[in-house]
Amino acid sequence: MRIQIEPTNIFQTIDGVKTRVWNGITDEGVQCFVFACCVTTRIDDPALPLEERPEPAELAAKLWEPREATLSEAEPRWIRILMTALEESVKLQSHYAELLNMHDGGERRTFPHATDWLERLLVTEIIPLSEVNGILNSLAQSAAELKP
Repeated sequence: MRIQIEPTNIFQTIDGVKTRVWNGITDEGVQCFVFACCVTTRIDDPALPLEERPEPAELAAKLWEPREATLSEAEPRWIRILMTALEESVKLQSHYAELLNMHDGGERRTFPHATDWLERLLVTEIIPLSEVNGILNSLAQSAAELKP
């Protein structure tokens, strides 16, 4: 089945994830809605014109600017980048845990936030207490900076 979709200005939260509502129509003419949290192309997609494909070095340069001579100077931005990546990863893990629990009746744990997951790593002693305390303090500061 193929669907042609067009975005709307409507957003809906589904399973804790903000999604955009798209109007769709199938090849057979059936109208539908699509709830999408992300639409992207792969950067290595052969259909993407060569001039639009960013080089890996280009992507890295956007994250690490040459004027930042040491990691400590870049640390606040890296913490924000890594915290955002970790939050998205924990959301995805929790989503799949919920799907698997519905499928097989399991009792997999889900975590509302990355800090909850880090606390679990502390309880299971995968990460030493001293490291987690430092991480949680940094994450709390970064999360406060990220909020509008």
